[in-house]
Amino acid sequence: MVPTRSSTGLSPTVVQPLAVREWSARTFGAGRSRIDDEFSLQHFRDLTALHGVPLTDPPRAREGTTFVTMAAALLDGMGRRPEVDLAVVAHATPDLDCRLSVVTYLADALPGQPTTFTITDCGDAPVHTLLRVVGAHARRHGARRALALLFDQATLPYDTGRNLAGDAAVALLLDDADGGGEVGLSDVLDVPPEGVPSVLDAFLANLPPSATVVAGPGLAGVVDPGHPGRVVRVRPGFPATGGVTAALRAGADDIVLLDHELGRRELRVCRLRWGG
Repeated sequence: MVPTRSSTGLSPTVVQPLAVREWSARTFGAGRSRIDDEFSLQHFRDLTALHGVPLTDPPRAREGTTFVTMAAALLDGMGRRPEVDLAVVAHATPDLDCRLSVVTYLADALPGQPTTFTITDCGDAPVHTLLRVVGAHARRHGARRALALLFDQATLPYDTGRNLAGDAAVALLLDDADGGGEVGLSDVLDVPPEGVPSVLDAFLANLPPSATVVAGPGLAGVVDPGHPGRVVRVRPGFPATGGVTAALRAGADDIVLLDHELGRRELRVCRLRWGG
């Protein structure tokens, strides 16, 4: 595919060098990790005081699930520890326990000593940032297999400003092996809510009816995509994992994941085509 700028205002579609081959997704109930010990409480007191955010009084003593626990469950669900060159984590909210590092865990749990790092403060469409960074790193450093992970964490002792529904995680295994499939990314910058319908109408008019459109929470109440094919709505409350989970579970060969970040006035487009 040759990147071209369309009349919709979308940036050129950038086809990523790695395609999604396998995936695993889970939501989690009550966990076993707590944040009411004195060290954690002092950490959260210092953190919230810096930003003028009130700490829940009393701090929540309910149990939650850490990113490390979620990552281990996803790897177990894949049936093996995949050997990759790169493992990247992205999330919309912080981890529950500041003493644990999921990328440190991955560096030890995955064979082959992969490069690992985390992307924080990704806004409400982290999957787009995550896949873009994975693709750029693969181009620059020659990675041929990558593990991309997304996490949502709702057990925090302060208001995150997001309507969080629970803890969830997604793992995507990507590689450059033959077999078709591709990940394409594009976006439109500086799009106010009133400008979204016209941009989407022009974009959707050029999609084949066979494509499944996954509309993220940022499009709720803004536009009802007028696509002749299947339209899937994303479950709210999971800013990092909701969109990609809905896309992967749609069971389609051609999926277009759309979302609008109001705070950043950005319309994100991620197209997943499966090989086979």
